[in-house]
Amino acid sequence: MDTVQASYGDYLFTPNPASIAVADRRDPAVTTLPGGGWLLEPVRLPRQAALEGSLFAEDAAAALSRFEALRQRYEAGGTALLCLPGYPPFPARFIRLELTAEGDGRVLAYRAEFIEENTSQ
Repeated sequence: MDTVQASYGDYLFTPNPASIAVADRRDPAVTTLPGGGWLLEPVRLPRQAALEGSLFAEDAAAALSRFEALRQRYEAGGTALLCLPGYPPFPARFIRLELTAEGDGRVLAYRAEFIEENTSQ
């Protein structure tokens, strides 16, 4: 991985997520040819990204405040540029956000999921 800081629009993931998974996929499209036969053509599907990490703070209230900033970015909706280490930036929608809190609440685990937005239309 390179040293790019993960970000989505104006939100900076600090520290960088512990886990970043990006999935590119092509599905075959079958075209029936005149006179018989068929042709397989790969169709590129929108890439998807999942980030998992932890938000640390000196107390539970401060950790929750850090998560609230991420949740507000999720609630804002729309499309923003997703920048990830080792990958070229791409426009994406923030489609899922999960929070896991354990212990005294000073460390909150999150999972954020994104899907590429087609902006060429």
